[in-house]
Amino acid sequence: MQEAAEQHIGGWNPDQAQDIEDFFAGLPDFLENLGSVFHHLSDRMGSELPIMAPVRELVAEVGGAVQLTAEHARDTYNAHRTEHEGRLDRLENPMPGEETWNV
Repeated sequence: MQEAAEQHIGGWNPDQAQDIEDFFAGLPDFLENLGSVFHHLSDRMGSELPIMAPVRELVAEVGGAVQLTAEHARDTYNAHRTEHEGRLDRLENPMPGEETWNV
């Protein structure tokens, strides 16, 4: 998992301004989904695997902690939108003939 995260997130290299916007916009959902995966794994450990309750509870707590980071990611996205409002407005509402430019 660490290698996948390092390769796909750590190696991310945006080509356009829209790539940055898409990254920040999608990060909260990604983290919420990742947290849900840990919750689901904790449930499976209780019903399908011989994992003791204290361990399952800690796995569930990991899921909760990951989901909390989604709020920080949402704050980051909102800050990005606020700090780059003018640029994003031009990206989302280009002037006539400007849509092919990367502003």
